[in-house]
Amino acid sequence: MIFLWTLALARSELYERHAPILSTGMALDLMLVIPLLLLLAADPPRRWLQRKHLTTASLSVLAGYLACRLIFDPVQQQRIEWIGFILLPLELLLLAAQAGWLFSCLVQARRAARELRRTESALEAIQQETSRKLGHGPVGAFAAHELSVLYLAFLSGKDKPSMADQRESGLFSVHRHSGRLALTITLGSLLIAEGAALHVLLHSFSPLVAWAASASNLYLLLLLLADWKAMRLCPIQISDDELHLRCGLQLSCKLAPGDIRTVERVRFIEDDPAAKKSIFSPPGGNVNVLIRFARPMPASGWFGRPFNYELAYLHVDEPDSFIEACRPFLAPPDKTPTSF
Repeated sequence: MIFLWTLALARSELYERHAPILSTGMALDLMLVIPLLLLLAADPPRRWLQRKHLTTASLSVLAGYLACRLIFDPVQQQRIEWIGFILLPLELLLLAAQAGWLFSCLVQARRAARELRRTESALEAIQQETSRKLGHGPVGAFAAHELSVLYLAFLSGKDKPSMADQRESGLFSVHRHSGRLALTITLGSLLIAEGAALHVLLHSFSPLVAWAASASNLYLLLLLLADWKAMRLCPIQISDDELHLRCGLQLSCKLAPGDIRTVERVRFIEDDPAAKKSIFSPPGGNVNVLIRFARPMPASGWFGRPFNYELAYLHVDEPDSFIEACRPFLAPPDKTPTSF
């Protein structure tokens, strides 16, 4: 809303009459006042120096600077350059500190994967480190997701599926016959073709917008690649006291004995618009197993977003063996399941 109000004001006659004063004021609003308001809304002043609040404020300052570059004409941009000379060095220092911490997280994750020879160990190390530094809220979950994307896209090239490495029991792959590789290649090809055409089209109007669109397409490509690698390297895992449902970066849900009401073979997804938000189904619709939970189960999905699912449609490469392995986790018909 503030950005739209600033954009409307920059196109008004009032702005043309008082451009120097208003451009300075709007720049200070976007690059200084809004980050301070975010800090005030987050926590008391004694907690402002926590990493998660500094990260939010730093990104807000950078977003405000980019907004000024997009809204103001070249003449007004020259008038507010002094603000950038003051704030941007501090912003770069904070972002450099954040980048160093992110790099250390990735190094620890890679070390964990090499020691235990399991990609799940690297992702768990990332989750633990981000939770310790940023807490268990949305910021920590989002940071864990983005670090997982970077690790899977760039550092997991030598990793192998746990089933091929250790031949452990209780591991069920979800990628071999799901058709996700073909879907990933198709969507990736479309993104590359569309991104190239869009970049050429936008570059004639605004090079900055064109490169921003290309960067977003590149991020989507990395997201598709990381999701496919997560499906291949992190199968569903069943132990004596825990069932960890996984489907790439789209689903991570831990179940205890008694958390499943029924598990059965299916051929297609039943459409239920009323319960759409409480049902997990993978893209493409290729499923063969339906799990009904005994209660709404907390799970995490894209970008670390939390969900509560009542049903989960999955594709498992060995569905009959998986259903048999899930029997210890079925809720007794005459008892109410305990919370996990």
